[in-house]
Amino acid sequence: MKKCLTAGLAGQVMVCGQDCDLAALQRILAGTQVSTVLKSGSEYPELFVNACIDYYLGELTAEDFDSSEKNCDGKEIPFMSYDSKVITIDNVDDAIEAGLYTYEEIYQK
Repeated sequence: MKKCLTAGLAGQVMVCGQDCDLAALQRILAGTQVSTVLKSGSEYPELFVNACIDYYLGELTAEDFDSSEKNCDGKEIPFMSYDSKVITIDNVDDAIEAGLYTYEEIYQK
């Protein structure tokens, strides 16, 4: 993002993010970033850690996960997915509804 800004390319190059941080939301409002991704703050990380532990202990099998992918050695690696939402200029307020930030923080008012 910084390189686009310093090169004078802000608004000309489509920049997307995946962390839904405050600066990203403000860049979306300013038109220098197209989107970011809103993910659950605490629910899913705890779920994933517990699933990894249970898998390691043999209490979960690959079939208990959402899906799997083959790694470079051809071994099936199970994974879990979770809901996320693409945030654009049209739905920035969804970050407020999710409790991430206040209106005042995002809109700097």
